[in-house]
Amino acid sequence: MLQKSSGSIGGRLYVRYCLLFVLAFGLVAIYKLHFSKSIQSSSNNNRRDENNRKKPKFFHPPATSHLECHRLFNNDMDYVEQCAQQRVKFEDQPNGYLPMDCASIKQRNYFTNLPMSAQEANFPIAHARIVYQDYGQLEMELAAGYAPQNWYCYALDAKSDPVFQMRIRALADCFPNVFVAKKQFVVKRKGVNMDASFVECIKELVEMPWKYVILLQNHDIQIRTNLEIVQVLQWLNGTNDIEVAKPPASRIPTGVGSELDFESLRLFRNESKYIKQLYNGLPPKLQLAKGYVESSLSRAMAEFIVRDLNLEPLLELMRGKNKEFGREMLFPSLHSTDALEAPGGFTHKCLDEGKRVKHITRFSVWYNPSHCGSHHMRHSICVFGVEDLGPNLAVLPHLFANKLMPGFDFGAIACWYEKLFNRSYVELRTVARLNEDYYKSLPHVRFNQLRAANPEIRVNLSEVDCDFPTRYENAN
Repeated sequence: MLQKSSGSIGGRLYVRYCLLFVLAFGLVAIYKLHFSKSIQSSSNNNRRDENNRKKPKFFHPPATSHLECHRLFNNDMDYVEQCAQQRVKFEDQPNGYLPMDCASIKQRNYFTNLPMSAQEANFPIAHARIVYQDYGQLEMELAAGYAPQNWYCYALDAKSDPVFQMRIRALADCFPNVFVAKKQFVVKRKGVNMDASFVECIKELVEMPWKYVILLQNHDIQIRTNLEIVQVLQWLNGTNDIEVAKPPASRIPTGVGSELDFESLRLFRNESKYIKQLYNGLPPKLQLAKGYVESSLSRAMAEFIVRDLNLEPLLELMRGKNKEFGREMLFPSLHSTDALEAPGGFTHKCLDEGKRVKHITRFSVWYNPSHCGSHHMRHSICVFGVEDLGPNLAVLPHLFANKLMPGFDFGAIACWYEKLFNRSYVELRTVARLNEDYYKSLPHVRFNQLRAANPEIRVNLSEVDCDFPTRYENAN
């Protein structure tokens, strides 16, 4: 009896222990599940907060903070007309107070301190820009395309306002990859000393690591993200992007042709290159061409200019003949002289056939107000306004556009920079808008494909196609 009772009690205790164990296990499982979800929820919230912190905000200048920029890009023609009738204008006040300490500069504009992608980190770009006015726009322009792996050289026009020069130097002092060229020139509208200023920047830039250098003027604005520019330059694959056209006969002084052979120009630093050097049986000479100064030069071309060529006699010749000779001719001529065989260069054949070979570094509208949305022309070139943002700048294949000026339409400038900022930092960063076939079909790119196919033999010029792609269509 006692044994039976003892066994019964033991069985009941065993069942109770089992129930308690199951209950405890269940409570632990429920706690773990709840705790895990809480941790994951907290982690997701932290990640969202981190992402939110990583997405910077575009800061409008006070004068343009009221603008609804998205409406300018969404075909809201009533709003475009309203903004055109009430343009925001802005001019730097040389004697006005503008804090130029680094904290103030970085408070006015966002400058990323890390490369935005591995593709960009591995393909740094140099910018060489001649500047003389509108500091506020230039500060915004630097921020619009700034990347810490890139390099930026400002060539100051020696006659520019001292306060402007002080501000540019203060801006450069805030960034390790921004500097002012040591040597300054008085740059004139007709182009005098413009090429010399670019050469000085290139001389200093070649000591830095980069793949391409882009030559720019004061009011050129970036219209592609840095990622898009990197992708386009990679498709160029070492080809220089330089416009070439036949210069007007009125620009070429009588008899100058006899001074353009390589030896008379002392064109090479290594004089042994002149010995018995012939091209098609004749002493080689520079073949003149003209084009926009805004260009994109490969690293190899920049090093060739600085380390192999002696340009001072040529620059002196171009300065000394007349005000027109040499304007917009240096880089196009070096690029298209067949006998020079410049790295990433082109041929003079297309010019000899009367064809102009355009480029994609800079877009402008010349002479024709009907193609200029703002209908405002300055020195025969369109000054873009709010009317041009959607139909022109947003859909171009080019890297930069000229020109937007704060004294005419500061609102257009601010809204464009907001658009570029959002594409760079807020929206999905992509190159899907770019049309790869278009860039690879440029005549100068095709020419260098022929060179690369058989580098030991000069290109058969009968194989060169000078036709430019007729139309650019966004890939997406």
